[in-house]
Amino acid sequence: MKSIISFLLLFITISVIKANSLNQRMKIVFRFDDYQLKSIKFYDSLFYIFQKNNIPLCLGIIPFDKNGIIHNEMNQEQLSDLNLRIITGKIEIALHGFNHNDNELGKGSFLINPVSSEFARLEYNNQFKRINKAKNSIDSLLNINVNIFIPPFNSYDDNTLKVLDSLKFEIISASMDGSASSDKIRYIPYTINDLNELPKVVKKYKYDNVTIVVLMHPYSFKEGFNYPIDFSKRID
Repeated sequence: MKSIISFLLLFITISVIKANSLNQRMKIVFRFDDYQLKSIKFYDSLFYIFQKNNIPLCLGIIPFDKNGIIHNEMNQEQLSDLNLRIITGKIEIALHGFNHNDNELGKGSFLINPVSSEFARLEYNNQFKRINKAKNSIDSLLNINVNIFIPPFNSYDDNTLKVLDSLKFEIISASMDGSASSDKIRYIPYTINDLNELPKVVKKYKYDNVTIVVLMHPYSFKEGFNYPIDFSKRID
């Protein structure tokens, strides 16, 4: 029931946005985190809604499982289909960490209220190894050059930014209370994570030059969604 209601809400929200004739300066980005390379009807339905309305969808991919093994349940035909969606601008890919597991090094990051983190407090070389391996894996599988980074739990530190600089990432998207100390990387945090709030936010900023990022997860639509990795300490 939750899944049906959420999809109806998504349809209604998109219709409201299109009907309001947004000014050319406002941009709305739909960011779907915790995507993994697997073929399920839920993903197909989500892609269909956005494609039907000619709205691109940004997928935050988690490439590895908790054991450091690449998570890919797609065959070559399915990967090619996803790649075609990317090439035609229907899908944009962001790297959502390595495996989204808490490094258990304590709560310390750029966030005003630090939370669990996969990367914060890890030394530079360790972060570089994980992010570089994750990027190379996704680039190779999907034949792309991913340049958007979404830190798991929205948490990261200065070493993370240095690694992203060195790997030529262009955008980092986390939460509103984050920070980017690099002038080479554009910081685009998520604005809301509740579709109910979107029409109100659009109305509030309808004359402004802003980018509104709507954050979604699988559990935003489907109760009891089964993850193949351990998110027992997840927050975002």
